[in-house]
Amino acid sequence: IESTHLLLVGTISLSSQGFYVLESACLLNVNECWIPFDSLYEYLLLDSLHREDRRFTKGLRYNLPSDKPLASVVLQDTGEVSTALYVVPGDADDDYEPKAKELTDLSKMHSWFWHSTLAMPALPIRQLGEGESPPPRPVQHPSALGQPH
Repeated sequence: IESTHLLLVGTISLSSQGFYVLESACLLNVNECWIPFDSLYEYLLLDSLHREDRRFTKGLRYNLPSDKPLASVVLQDTGEVSTALYVVPGDADDDYEPKAKELTDLSKMHSWFWHSTLAMPALPIRQLGEGESPPPRPVQHPSALGQPH
């Protein structure tokens, strides 16, 4: 994917003989903002959130198996209650979404699901906080709008 990076991260130790040893290593996909993503769909979600200037916390899987639900991101700009955004893989078991819903119910968060086999649904509505103004809209040149100069 253009404008992404592939990082090699690892654990290095110093042996008793004084040599550095790579104990473990992992490749990590990150977007242009250096935010890790697990799939093309998660990349597209992060791109949408970035373009809309949304506030969110990115969930990281670490040692959690890929079949266990994990919110891709938690939106912090949806009012009094945050919203957990889940990208449901195309090969997910039938119990994936109910398990994710149970997690959000326990945490008192709202939830949003994108089944990756379908088009991305509209993102939850952004609610401005006290003293916060909406992000500026990019100014387009009149020629980009099909209008003469």
